[in-house]
Amino acid sequence: MRTLLRLGVPALAPRLKELREAARETLDRMGCAPSLRDGLVLALGEAAMNVVQHGFGGGSAAGEITLEILDNAGELVFRLADNGPRADPSKVKPRDLGDLRPGGLGSHFIRQLMDETVFLPVEGTAGNLLEMRKRVSQP
Repeated sequence: MRTLLRLGVPALAPRLKELREAARETLDRMGCAPSLRDGLVLALGEAAMNVVQHGFGGGSAAGEITLEILDNAGELVFRLADNGPRADPSKVKPRDLGDLRPGGLGSHFIRQLMDETVFLPVEGTAGNLLEMRKRVSQP
């Protein structure tokens, strides 16, 4: 796998703009179609915001979120790591779309836009690593 981007920012909502912009620029350099690029950036932004809101209770300058974008021969791999409290993957699921209220649709968007989403194990007692994959061309 070839690393296309590695960027870390404090786990604060205003700083997530840097992650989204860097991801957008990286996907543009790859020649990603604008509609696909926008969907992928949306999914990344939602995942990062979930870290800020749920992992760091709205944000923490001591918290850090790191985004890696990797090229795996026709598949993009997005890894979002943080140093926050461990998330329980069984509790990370989209709410019913019939439940009409603001917010709370991030995990739905992520699952719809990515081909695969999985929490990977991390060493130690804290931290999370979310890996999302999207096929962009046929081998």
